[in-house]
Amino acid sequence: VEERYLGADNHPIVAADKGYAIVKHSYNEDGQLTIISYYDESETPISTSQGYASIQYSYDEAGDETDRIYRDENGVEMWN
Repeated sequence: VEERYLGADNHPIVAADKGYAIVKHSYNEDGQLTIISYYDESETPISTSQGYASIQYSYDEAGDETDRIYRDENGVEMWN
């Protein structure tokens, strides 16, 4: 699932109140959120005001969240 903030020319722009132009949500076969990624208007990864560009979620067999990994705009793990 993708959400874009568009300017008057219908092209993505970085929303001043969000700090990014595009956010993408990925889900697993059980419908659980697995990755949230943030991008600028050129679809280049961009760090949010919280300092990360994506969050990856992991779940156990019962469907409970077991891990959350934060990555910077280069894909480097920051903290979990």
